[in-house]
Amino acid sequence: MPYVPSYITHLGGVRLFSCANCDIFLTNRNELVSTRFTGATGRAFLFNRVVNLDHGEVQDRVMLTGRHMVRDVSCKKCKIKLVCCTGVELRHVWQIASSIAATVLELLEQDGNMKSFRAVETDDGKAYFIFSDVEAENSCINSISIILSDGLRHFYSKLNQIGIQGMAERSKLAYPQYCEQLLSAMTDGGGVAEYFYDVACDDSVCSLTWKRTLTQTASYHLGTVHLASLTGTQQAEAAVDMLKFCSGEIASLRNKLRRTEEACRQMASDRDGALNDYQEAVEAKIRNEEELFAKFANILNEKKKRIDELEKMVRGNVESMDSNGSPKSTGQQNFSSGSERTSPTSAVVDRDVALRARRFKRGGQRRRALKKPVLP
Repeated sequence: MPYVPSYITHLGGVRLFSCANCDIFLTNRNELVSTRFTGATGRAFLFNRVVNLDHGEVQDRVMLTGRHMVRDVSCKKCKIKLVCCTGVELRHVWQIASSIAATVLELLEQDGNMKSFRAVETDDGKAYFIFSDVEAENSCINSISIILSDGLRHFYSKLNQIGIQGMAERSKLAYPQYCEQLLSAMTDGGGVAEYFYDVACDDSVCSLTWKRTLTQTASYHLGTVHLASLTGTQQAEAAVDMLKFCSGEIASLRNKLRRTEEACRQMASDRDGALNDYQEAVEAKIRNEEELFAKFANILNEKKKRIDELEKMVRGNVESMDSNGSPKSTGQQNFSSGSERTSPTSAVVDRDVALRARRFKRGGQRRRALKKPVLP
């Protein structure tokens, strides 16, 4: 027998509500009081009893509806904060996050008619096609025409605003919120919400039921519509309308694909051009650095060569002075002629060397004079 944690409490019933993060049971449809309640962050559902919750400390907090004594509640299993509950009324509020796609909301904001075609699969694995024509105004659905087809038979029904409002009341949802759910279920809005469909047909009547998935094992009933069978020219016209819409959508998607491919090719071309320019810039930078390094190496080698020549000349002059007491004339001439051919900096160095040589010579003469005997 599998281990069941002690904190998992189940109330039974139908139309179950659970944590969106860990799917732990919270409450059921029988505990639902209102769908038009306002919670900490907006629209919320109000329940009499919710289980498997952890409660925070009571706080005085300003909410959308004014100042209330509230406390935070979180899922006992995953510790995710759900919303706030009032400490005075002792009623738990669980806010259902909206998962309607942005495309559906954009459709509702556009006044006028809009058509949609989608394929659905029932619980028994049969495929059906839903062709809907929606008339919207002020972010609400005024009417919706539905054609249901299995490929051979076609069934038709039209819901007006009164019928949609009645379905919203039976589902315990506000009319704008129910319009979002209805449009998402009929037009494949591309949101994270998933829907189950149940179709029961005979030769003259067909019933279409759709439910929203809450957990892996629970769903919420949203509505049922009864459709009448189309025969003769009506059936042919319905088939033509669906084919015309589908062919138009295919052409539109092909145009979008073509424009997208052209934009992609242009971006690829621009990218290749930018990479080529970058490669050329890098190569030019490398060449400039190599040329600059070569020039620097040549200048450095010339300076080192000149320094070696000067050091050799200085050593030769010093050795000549030590051996003869005076520098050789040829050395002085070579040194003088070499100094004239050098740059100003080299000339200064040569003059300093000559000055030190003359001082060294005078010092040697004074030392020899001191060594001579003094006559009485």
